[in-house]
Amino acid sequence: MVLASEIVTILDARLLETSEDVRRLVDRAVREGRLRGNGITAGCKAIVITSSAVYPSTVSSVTLAKRISLVPGSTGISGAEAAGGLT
Repeated sequence: MVLASEIVTILDARLLETSEDVRRLVDRAVREGRLRGNGITAGCKAIVITSSAVYPSTVSSVTLAKRISLVPGSTGISGAEAAGGLT
């Protein structure tokens, strides 16, 4: 569980295959010991970035963004941000 207020962005895990920047971000998190959970596995569908850690998720980025938008007091994350990452 991650507090919605701590989330910086949610990225689609497929970006690991196409974006060198996302790959470097995850590699740096691994080197610094900030990658949580079981690491990036075949079942990973999203990468949740907080100011202090990187969390792989088996739930899609769009679903996670929808869940965040349901949190009272949350400003939410748009579907485009969730699907495409940093905008």
